[in-house]
Amino acid sequence: MRRINLGVLTVYADEPDEAEVAILVHPNYRRLGYAKELFHVFRETMKEYHLNFTVMSERAFLAKQPDMLANLDMTLEDDFEYWLSRQRKAYLLEKRDDLLVTKASREHFEAIADFQAKAFDESYDVTLCYAKEALVDETGKLYIVMKDEKVVASCTVDFSTTYNYLYGLVVSEGYRGQGIGTYFMKVLVNDLLAENDKAFQIAVESDNLAAKRLYENLGFEERT
Repeated sequence: MRRINLGVLTVYADEPDEAEVAILVHPNYRRLGYAKELFHVFRETMKEYHLNFTVMSERAFLAKQPDMLANLDMTLEDDFEYWLSRQRKAYLLEKRDDLLVTKASREHFEAIADFQAKAFDESYDVTLCYAKEALVDETGKLYIVMKDEKVVASCTVDFSTTYNYLYGLVVSEGYRGQGIGTYFMKVLVNDLLAENDKAFQIAVESDNLAAKRLYENLGFEERT
């Protein structure tokens, strides 16, 4: 008897106090209790690891499934993310001699960890772990911007889906307002156009309107 995979639940937990949960059920088998059962098994399993978790969902999906939150005993938080995308189109770009955009390498470990610890308000040990993991991840790459021999910006690109998904874009506080973020994004997009045939996607927190304006000025359009 052939078995069919009807649903999957994934957990991303790189820190003990927070985990992201995603549930996917085949469209032909939704509203039959499979998501609820997956979530029930997860909640029982997570007790062993003492995790706090956040479930990610699109508002449009929740509007079509009005009973989902109640069935899973969850509440909707005020915070959300905008998802934006951009088609494959190169930017006109004037090279800046004061900036070097490059893929991160082992020699950048400590500089990346120090920069990201300050930018993301994380411990040095955590950001050093992130940097090391990013360099061995076969589904993504970590890029940085160097200025005055310092790491002043970073961004990770995930290639595991049908899009180039850019995330974690941040510019060091002392170097903001100099066009570094805009230049960084343009260089990344142009380089990725030559590497693969995928369009682009990015997410931004709902309260980070400055970043949202930056991406929209770069041609990204809101999807959800």
